[in-house]
Amino acid sequence: MVVPVDDAEGSGPPRPDGGEIAAPVPPLDFLTDPEVVRVVVEGERLAHAHLFNPAFATEISMIDPLPHQRIAVYDHMLPQPRLRFLLGDEPGAGKTIMAGLYIREMLARRLLRRVLIVPPAGLVGNWQRELRTLFGLDFRIVVGADARAGNPFTGSGSDLVIISVDTLASERPFARLQEPAVEPYDLCIFDECHKLAADRQPDFTIRKTDRYRVAEAIAGIQVGDPALWSRPHESVKLSPDTELPILRGGGSDDSRRRL
Repeated sequence: MVVPVDDAEGSGPPRPDGGEIAAPVPPLDFLTDPEVVRVVVEGERLAHAHLFNPAFATEISMIDPLPHQRIAVYDHMLPQPRLRFLLGDEPGAGKTIMAGLYIREMLARRLLRRVLIVPPAGLVGNWQRELRTLFGLDFRIVVGADARAGNPFTGSGSDLVIISVDTLASERPFARLQEPAVEPYDLCIFDECHKLAADRQPDFTIRKTDRYRVAEAIAGIQVGDPALWSRPHESVKLSPDTELPILRGGGSDDSRRRL
């Protein structure tokens, strides 16, 4: 219970239940700029637009999605409470468009805040350009020098990040991602995930590349000794029942969706 007090009376007598007395409530003056009020109201209205238009992201993006793209995003990906989805369409079918549409829709619904995209090095610029041009999403590209200068996964500009898979697989950037100050990413997208290779040797042992181990770690699978998590190429064991703390932070289930 909040009890307003009068400035002239001071703090007043203590409450019987021992609770704190609230600060004075400012009077309503109705002198705010009407344009400011309009912008606030419009922002609140748009925050609930998906309740009236389930395909709201298509209305605020510069795209005209094809039927198979709508089906993938709205019939299969969005309804899943815990997303682990493989887009296996042929080249040119618009997999980047589907991923961008999903991100835009989830951000509009306030179910995502931090997104990490891990493509091959040659596609980093393409991802940034398409997400900015078509969906109005300003992703930051992280390179190896950023990890040497500081932690690119913390602070302002760290919520929407693109980093190449080979850069992330190197020791310093991957160690930065695991620092305690890093908030978990709500969504991680691997482009051309067939490059995350693993094969079975003649002696039936499984050989995993550094890229594969990085994907395992980000997916929440502990790979080998925790002391080696910052050096995935030195880890050899697979424990599927454990999770990486830095990618399994606190919060509701909605705030911990993964791709």
